[in-house]
Amino acid sequence: MKDGGREGKFHEALLSGAGHMGLDISPDAARRLVEHWRLLVRWNRKVNLTAVTDPLLAAEALYLDSAVVVRWLAAGRTVHDVGSGAGFPGLVIKAMCPETEVRLTEARRRKVSFLRRAASSMDLLPGLVIECRRLGWPRNRPALAGEVLSRATFPPREWMRQGAGLVEPEGRLWLYLGHHLADEGRTDEHVPEAPEGFVLERRHHYRLPFSDRRRTLVSYRRVTGG
Repeated sequence: MKDGGREGKFHEALLSGAGHMGLDISPDAARRLVEHWRLLVRWNRKVNLTAVTDPLLAAEALYLDSAVVVRWLAAGRTVHDVGSGAGFPGLVIKAMCPETEVRLTEARRRKVSFLRRAASSMDLLPGLVIECRRLGWPRNRPALAGEVLSRATFPPREWMRQGAGLVEPEGRLWLYLGHHLADEGRTDEHVPEAPEGFVLERRHHYRLPFSDRRRTLVSYRRVTGG
């Protein structure tokens, strides 16, 4: 399939899937996400960015699954995506909410190069910070953020441990629970306990539009003084 045909199929799947999920993707956001997909396909030939290369599967499993958190994010808070990879979910969030301050951290330099190129091409540089940083947070620890998340990067309990220290008081730590557990309907019994200083706020259950697979997002709120 030629790239133009792939982009058209991706765009159609993106909007159709968003409609099924009740997500509002504006024309500007759709344009930005199609541009991200175009660059992802091109860069993926030389840099290992994703194993999902089918337009419909990518629209569902990468973009829409990343976008669903937007409906629950609090206005005015900085979003920190840790281990952003190719920009999921951080660049997707920024594409849909360009006024939101977003910080992307990624350890691999070639992926950081992709993130910077994509952000520029998507006209998303204002209010966006992209850092090449490894876990174990060195002395120049990043500033705290109100919404801290990571998708498909760490095992759940490791993410709880690593991410908790990056959340500002009354901010939230987000957990994308293991997809195989969601598909088996066993998410609730595998939700990790809240880290010290946090309370489990809510479990957000949803389904992907084409595969009908179940997904779960869990939010933990940091209590004042926690």
